[in-house]
Amino acid sequence: MIDVPVSSVMTKPTPSVPPETSIVEAASRLRQPNTPALVVCNTEKTIIGVVTESDIVAVVAECGGDRSIESFMSRPVMTTTPSTPVRRAADQMREAE
Repeated sequence: MIDVPVSSVMTKPTPSVPPETSIVEAASRLRQPNTPALVVCNTEKTIIGVVTESDIVAVVAECGGDRSIESFMSRPVMTTTPSTPVRRAADQMREAE
């Protein structure tokens, strides 16, 4: 499993949203089956952040629900290629911590 490419274990397709997406819309999208996170992309389709259900719960509990996801998305986002071995991707994630 460790030497297989990332493409064999990644979620496809990964849903993406623009940074101005509301908390309500993001929460609705995250309720869809097999949607653990939303990738936030700018107009050039560059990944600029990631939002999860736990991100939304934390923000709503602290500040209410009238913000866009751009204000609390996780960033920067570490990316890799689909052909990267899972072992190398795991090493990259550990190094980024």
